Amino acid sequence: MLSSSNKYIAVEGIAGSGKTTMLEQAKLLYEAQGVNVIGMAFTGKAAEAIESEAAISSQTIHKYLNHLSPTTPHNSWDFSSVKKAETPEVWVVDESSMLTDHLLSNILDASEKRNAKVVFLGDPNQLLPIGTGNAFARITKKDNEQVPTVRMREINRQEEGSNLRKTVEALSGKFENIGKQSPLSYIDDRIKEIPQRQYRLNSVIHEYCNYTVAQQDKSAILVARNNDRNELNTEIHNRLIEKGTLKNECLLTSVNQYGIESSNPYAIGEKVIFTKNDYKLKDTNGETVGIKNGQLGKIININGPKVTVQTNTNQNVIFDTREYKHFDYGYAMTTFKAQGITVYNTLIVHDSTQKNSNTRNKIYVDVSRAKKSVKIFTDDKESLIKQAKRFQQKITSSTFTPYIAKGKERKTIHVSKEKSKKI
Repeated sequence: MLSSSNKYIAVEGIAGSGKTTMLEQAKLLYEAQGVNVIGMAFTGKAAEAIESEAAISSQTIHKYLNHLSPTTPHNSWDFSSVKKAETPEVWVVDESSMLTDHLLSNILDASEKRNAKVVFLGDPNQLLPIGTGNAFARITKKDNEQVPTVRMREINRQEEGSNLRKTVEALSGKFENIGKQSPLSYIDDRIKEIPQRQYRLNSVIHEYCNYTVAQQDKSAILVARNNDRNELNTEIHNRLIEKGTLKNECLLTSVNQYGIESSNPYAIGEKVIFTKNDYKLKDTNGETVGIKNGQLGKIININGPKVTVQTNTNQNVIFDTREYKHFDYGYAMTTFKAQGITVYNTLIVHDSTQKNSNTRNKIYVDVSRAKKSVKIFTDDKESLIKQAKRFQQKITSSTFTPYIAKGKERKTIHVSKEKSKKI
């Protein structure tokens, strides 16, 4: 990174290879040279991870581009008036596998105006963009790199030699030829088949609620769909109230993922997730700290409509629910929200009927979040094993290039034969 004179470079690393940790050292070296390092990511949670783990001030990509072009409509930026940075800048874009072609194009345009160097970090086998294109995979494709790419292939997150580490390596595609062996074969004893949905969810709830509070703080429940997330979160809240783990329950007004406002019970000790960026929120000392979409925390005080949350970065953020209402229970989360986080334990809910969601990419992200242990609760173990072998196929314009080329070739051959007949 530091020795390269290229304006754009990429770091492709499998999950847990230390991409974010590496950034901390790179930042120190850059700053020693008078370079300003700016972090950004597609999701607020990933941006928060750069900030907490690499000590790089970070925000979402959209937030930063909106800062450069504040007067234009969302996702329609105009950088024509952006000026060259007075101090050399390096932009670090994490979780770049989520970049659409449109977003990549805007990052490049903005960096040209700022004369900033851009470092893209990601893993093309994790979750792919929801929108058009597959930008990171395209620019880092082996044998056809559009930007110089460094590849990090050794895992540091899980213990060396552990079955969990072997599973992450297998799911990542590090070993291209594993034959008929399932990538999940190393953790076969950690897969629990429960065909009936309600029994399956109840089993997850029971497992989580039997953890100590310290274990709960270091664990995450991962799901594909919001309906499972909502049900798990509500039932876990109720169970923890019954156990006495949560205290002083009261109703607070919040807004769900559909923008619908409602009153829901929250309590002291509640794990919550913020669902919208607010960079103006203050801590209990009156200092502006802000929060990011996807950031986790625990409620430590409720005073009427005012709530104090200790975030996972140990900041005590206070907000008024009459003004900021974008928070929810944080026990279970979707895989999309979870990409970029690291926990000790993960409980994974798998429903084989959710075929479009259950790709190898998703299962790879789910399993690789954990440092120590995973447990998968599935309705159909055989289907899980099959789905863990299939990477998501992202259809882009380049997908059709070989077919177009073949079509032209056939047409040329046909025309040549016609001409030869006439001769």
